[in-house]
Amino acid sequence: ELLYLISNDVDVNTIGPTGETALILCAAAGHARLALHLVRAGANVDAFDGDGWTALHHACYNDHYR
Repeated sequence: ELLYLISNDVDVNTIGPTGETALILCAAAGHARLALHLVRAGANVDAFDGDGWTALHHACYNDHYR
């Protein structure tokens, strides 16, 4: 579904109801391939959520940094 949305020009930097972006959600859940697609589609790697955390913070916190 995400790849379908990306291919149909959906804004990959849309902010969710609690301040997260799709990239932050992917990083927190460990979905590296989807995160890569988002970055290639223009996702802002410096975007932060309501707590001031970026996708990298979430990836590291959840042990998804390898």
